[in-house]
Amino acid sequence: MRTRAIGMLHRARGAWFVFIALLFVLGASRPASAQSQWTKNSVYRAWTGYNADFYTKGKNGGYIFAALQKGSTSTAFWEEAEEIEMADDAYDWSVANYSSRDHSKYVDEINNLCTGFVDNMPSRFVGPGGKYDWSGDLFNDDLNWAVIAFIRAYRITGNASWLAAAETNFNTVWNRAQAPGGQGNGLSGLIQSQPHGKKWSPNLDSPVNFTFVIAGYLLYDNTQDMTYKNEADNVYSWAVGHLYTTKVNGGVCNGHPGLTCAKIYDSTTGHSDYTYNYGIAIQAATREGDTTKAQYIANWLMYNSNNPNFPYAGTYTFRDVQYNVLPNYRQGGNNDAGYNGIALRGVGFGLFHGALNATTLAWARANLQAAWELRNSSDVMWNDWDNQATPLPITPNSGLHSWDCSPAVAGMLDIPQEDIHFDSHLR
Repeated sequence: MRTRAIGMLHRARGAWFVFIALLFVLGASRPASAQSQWTKNSVYRAWTGYNADFYTKGKNGGYIFAALQKGSTSTAFWEEAEEIEMADDAYDWSVANYSSRDHSKYVDEINNLCTGFVDNMPSRFVGPGGKYDWSGDLFNDDLNWAVIAFIRAYRITGNASWLAAAETNFNTVWNRAQAPGGQGNGLSGLIQSQPHGKKWSPNLDSPVNFTFVIAGYLLYDNTQDMTYKNEADNVYSWAVGHLYTTKVNGGVCNGHPGLTCAKIYDSTTGHSDYTYNYGIAIQAATREGDTTKAQYIANWLMYNSNNPNFPYAGTYTFRDVQYNVLPNYRQGGNNDAGYNGIALRGVGFGLFHGALNATTLAWARANLQAAWELRNSSDVMWNDWDNQATPLPITPNSGLHSWDCSPAVAGMLDIPQEDIHFDSHLR
């Protein structure tokens, strides 16, 4: 829209002073390639740029995604696990898009990252069973994120060590995380963390419950052990009964009274919106065959997200339709910085399995277009996608954190670009 306005001023005689002022404020801050649609080549460039800045050999062996650009120290436990999952995404994307490309380098990278994970995580995360036992980490959702990344790594690489690690830690969560006394009706929700500190209470939250469902189904898919599926089904039934609701705002979507929006509570005690909860809930619902719920959850993500600390970053007009842009979770490698990548991974999974509609696809593509236009000279994008800000928050070339820069590239790897036939991207 801005480009069009500048063009009109440029054609108007006597308006040169206005044009020059606007060009200085707007044009100088907009990347030269603005409005070019992101394509298959864009995704490859984004992944290549991310690797160039952050993929490096760890201090204790294996490879890591460094927390800081060109650094040598990994991100935190769950963040590193999610960046490994992004490498899993990259392999699947490569296979879907390049039938003739050598995919072995993706397999090698995943093996290297999993090796780096078990070798470079601080010892406080390791349990008595050794480096493949992470029960020293008291946060049960942390274990689930790593379990998901490692099961997917096993499927891609065939490395049985990654499956064994996944099974060990999934069972740890099931055995220790069920809420005291159960939750009635034979169902049990899972607690976020094990007892620690004087103010600890058994908080039951979305991150541990919905990731457990995803992990259980992945283990079932790779082992055919029905125990994993049954445990996942149990937790899902509890989660949709306690963390999913269409009663907030009457289930009505803002600006779309004919649609239903379903809110995902962050926990049974905290009801704030965080985008990653919606991504994992969409994926869990899709795996359970609960496609109606998956679309209702996606609707809330698109239209109703209401965390006052992290509202929508603004809007972006894509092909004459205005879409909400996912929140800016701040820069600096903070815990929340990667949430939007997890949200879009869940959306991508729902799309690939027919649970979500074309409007959801267009919204996701619009968000990634907004991010792509704010890339730096190395095709790296951070997590501020406010394409309407003045000046534009173009990603700097230095001082970046890998966790901040993961959401956009994860989204591009998981949401089908427009220059391929959608069905060919199904996984």
